[in-house]
Amino acid sequence: MNPLVQKAKELLEARFMPPYHTVAAVIVTSDGSEYSGINIDHFSGYLCAEASALAAAINDGKMAFDSVVAVGQNENNEFDVINPCGKCRQLLHDFAPGIKVLVKENDVESTLGINELLPHSFKRRQEKIRRARRGEDVI
Repeated sequence: MNPLVQKAKELLEARFMPPYHTVAAVIVTSDGSEYSGINIDHFSGYLCAEASALAAAINDGKMAFDSVVAVGQNENNEFDVINPCGKCRQLLHDFAPGIKVLVKENDVESTLGINELLPHSFKRRQEKIRRARRGEDVI
């Protein structure tokens, strides 16, 4: 089993609490650091596990990313790789350009670049993020 999948499964096993926490994610930075996160489902809003892991990494000063995986329950109620939602695809595209995403389709795991998962993305936000990281004024 992929070690990132195993880490995400272990986190989900430890924190699984339907309906509030049902997905876990692990993101790897370009220097090999790993950050994890769980989803938070609440009446005031929803935070995806991928966003939670990304926020933890950014909070620690990481800005370059290598890969990410999310794990949730499949149709057999087993913890398994799940594909990122559209919101997470756009978020990863903007904050982690070039990241590789572990996905699963028809029981086959594969790794795809974020541009393959979101080929016609909204690009204006990504440019603002790049400019902000360079210290330029972004209004």
